[in-house]
Amino acid sequence: MRAIVRPAVFCVLFFSVVTSMHAQVTVRCGAGSTTVAGMHINNQGEVVVSETAIVCGQAPGGPVMPNPLHLAILSPPGGQVVNIGPQPVSLPFSASILNYAAANDQCSVTVLSPGGGAAAIPNNPTILSPSNNQASATLLFPPGLASGTYSLALQCTRTVNGQQVVVNNPAPRVIVVNSSTIPTQCPPIYPHFSPDVAQNYTSPYGPDGGWGALPNQAVSWRPWTLSRTIQSGWLVATQLRRWKFTAPPDSRMLLQASGGIAHELVMSVSECPGDFRPNLGNCLAAAGMVWRSGSTGFANDCVLNPGAEYYLNIAVFDLPHYLVTGELRSMVGCPNAQCVVDMRTTSQ
Repeated sequence: MRAIVRPAVFCVLFFSVVTSMHAQVTVRCGAGSTTVAGMHINNQGEVVVSETAIVCGQAPGGPVMPNPLHLAILSPPGGQVVNIGPQPVSLPFSASILNYAAANDQCSVTVLSPGGGAAAIPNNPTILSPSNNQASATLLFPPGLASGTYSLALQCTRTVNGQQVVVNNPAPRVIVVNSSTIPTQCPPIYPHFSPDVAQNYTSPYGPDGGWGALPNQAVSWRPWTLSRTIQSGWLVATQLRRWKFTAPPDSRMLLQASGGIAHELVMSVSECPGDFRPNLGNCLAAAGMVWRSGSTGFANDCVLNPGAEYYLNIAVFDLPHYLVTGELRSMVGCPNAQCVVDMRTTSQ
């Protein structure tokens, strides 16, 4: 008997599964559709989209998914410096928020401290109310806030038909906070600064008047007369002129003196009247200095806090000798015991 062996045929089917799609795709279900950032099929044959929740397939007349939100922080610029002194400092914030739907969306800006938590400032987070695709707010930084690198986080949430939709919030905007020590008491004016002529910066210009301009406006050369008394070659009294002003935001001004005694004309910008203390640093100089109240400038500028009150002080004496010995003297040969100096402010 002959045995016949028939070979068996085994068929093995291999299924290839697309594991990932990174481009945006449209998902249709029922009568509706929505756009997702990507999708893949897992090992159980399930279609998985990137979003944690989607709204799709609504019946006609039901809730409709608004167009995706597009968010961007417009201001302040990255690296903005906020100088906090004895007064609160306001920082304008603005953002572009496209496709905002008031019925579904809520947006806010949160100031985050260097440790990542919410900073201790008023109304933090601040709720935004976009209009015409833009939103703005004023962030108030109080005195005593710790110095450091802070972040402004623009955050929006979207809820449709009881489901929260994932929103791609932009990266936080970094700012730098410098918090100075609040002076507890101004020192008395040095008795040798006599007479003492005090005016507001915005008072009308004149022999004993003010500059007659806003503190961030340039002015042409203006002469000032300063009297002095010398005994045996030593300066025993020198006139002090001081003008009070409020530092405006985002300004940079050059204070400049001209004439034969420019190098002996000492100026300071301080929160205290008649203050020429050495610890003023860049806010104490002879002949000229630059003050600024914004982030644009250089390391050797005199940095002021916007909204804080200051005094511009000027007097004629030997600054290097004063810084070393604390004594006033002057070798300037001004006629008739009076010195005339031309001063001006120019924008930078």
